[in-house]
Amino acid sequence: MKIIKEDQNLIILKDKSIFAFLVGVIFALAGFLVIFKPDFFTNKPPLWSGFVGIAIGLFIILVAKITTITLDKIEGKIMFKWNTLISQKFKEYEINSIKQLELQQVNTSSSKGRSGYSYKLVFILNTGEEVFLNPNSSSVVKVMGRQIVAEKEIGTKISNFLNIPFEERRSPTLNETLFTIQSAIENATKTEK
Repeated sequence: MKIIKEDQNLIILKDKSIFAFLVGVIFALAGFLVIFKPDFFTNKPPLWSGFVGIAIGLFIILVAKITTITLDKIEGKIMFKWNTLISQKFKEYEINSIKQLELQQVNTSSSKGRSGYSYKLVFILNTGEEVFLNPNSSSVVKVMGRQIVAEKEIGTKISNFLNIPFEERRSPTLNETLFTIQSAIENATKTEK
C-alpha cells in the first residue's frame, strides 16, 4: 500500500496485487510453452496441461484486485474502490463515523520454519465494525535482520490527517502469555484456599 497523492484535504492510497499478476502471467506463459514448445521441457507434459496453465493464469490475472482508498475531508467521506479486469466495487464511509485507526500485528510463519509478523491497518468505526485498509496484510520486509513497518508511517499520516487516535495492537509474546496463565493459576489456587 502506498500514498499516491497527499495534500491538506485529500489522501489517496493505492494497493496493487502485483504478485498476483506475476503469478498469473507465469502460469499463462508456462501454458503457452507447453502447447507451442513442448521440447522446452525435459519430460514433455501433456497438451491438456498447457490449456489448464493458460486458464489458471488468465483467471488469476482477471481477479487480481487493485484497491484505491480516497480520504476526502471536503466531502467528509472515505471511499474504497476495488478494481479487477472484470469488475468494480465501491464502498463509502463518513469520516466522522471513524473512532480510531489501529495497526494490528499478525504472527506469520513460512514453510522453512521462519516466523515474523505482518501488519494490517484497520479503521474502527463508532459501531465497532472493523474496516481493513489492507486486508491481505503487508509484506514482511527485513533489512539487516530488522523488520521495516511501512504501515506504521502510513497509519500515522492517516491518523494525523483525520485527527483520530492511532493505536498499535500486537499479539502477546510467549512470555506474556505464560505469565498470564501462571497468574491465573496462582489466583485460582489462592481463592480455593
